Amino acid sequence: MNLDRVEKIASAVLYERYILYPYRASSVKNQQRWNFGALCPESYSEAQGGTEAWTMQTERLVAGNVALEITG
Repeated sequence: MNLDRVEKIASAVLYERYILYPYRASSVKNQQRWNFGALCPESYSEAQGGTEAWTMQTERLVAGNVALEITG
């Protein structure tokens, strides 16, 4: 895996934390606020009917040998 390529793709997709392209004002995705990775307090999420996220889950695939050590 080439991390430079991954970073360039992520930067393009997550530009300023918004999905911008293609931009059409009439598009549903541009009529609703959407921030990647933004979390709200649980009580606020419940008051909004669960439309705002208050939890997050991350999964990673890791390849390595038996000596691989993962920290952090």
